[in-house]
Amino acid sequence: MAELFTQIHPVDRVATEIWFASCDRWTPAVSMDTSHRFLYGHRYWPRVKAAIVAANLTGHLLDDVLTVAEAATRTVRVDVDQLLGIAAVGLKIRESVGPEEFTGAPGRVLLDDRVRVETPSQVLQRRATNVPEGLFGRFRGDRRQWRVTVEPDAAETRVVTQGDPLAPCRGGNHDECVVGILAGADRLTPLAGDEPYSLIRRACDARVFGRVSIIYLPPLRAASSRSI
Repeated sequence: MAELFTQIHPVDRVATEIWFASCDRWTPAVSMDTSHRFLYGHRYWPRVKAAIVAANLTGHLLDDVLTVAEAATRTVRVDVDQLLGIAAVGLKIRESVGPEEFTGAPGRVLLDDRVRVETPSQVLQRRATNVPEGLFGRFRGDRRQWRVTVEPDAAETRVVTQGDPLAPCRGGNHDECVVGILAGADRLTPLAGDEPYSLIRRACDARVFGRVSIIYLPPLRAASSRSI
């Protein structure tokens, strides 16, 4: 997986790592078309899924990911690095649910048209841009404001004051406010003893000290509550 992540386009490198770090949260049969909605490559899901169904798979993840991504580029006509993440996710889902159930899934894209037309460069630029604060914004200190964007809905953006929580804790249920960090947030507080899940945070405990793009992860299932 480490070798694969280095080859994935930057727009999906972190998102793919988050998906694999939190895939025990998903109920595969229900979320085959939804769990990867925050990946940029999700917009190519129908073609990638078709390439997986048609592929002669070897069982070696990296080889199969490259085979599927290269096959899908012939129909979606984008660079192969943009498809590596969604191909890896698709192969993992197929492994979880079995070939027959995977083949029978609808293969839908769950993005509105405004989001679907964004290029990788536009997404990366948007994630890196802070809210305008005027000429003297940098001197606001503790009152400085930052942008928090919830992917993949770029319109769902809010402005928070420096040091505010990323999200309020909902009735004390910490499972409801776990997020994946897609960009920014270098100083968000990590979970204790959480080395394999370095990109996952409790939103209610995290304080914002920079612009950040996040995704909300679903509540943990009881059986995997010790994963993070």
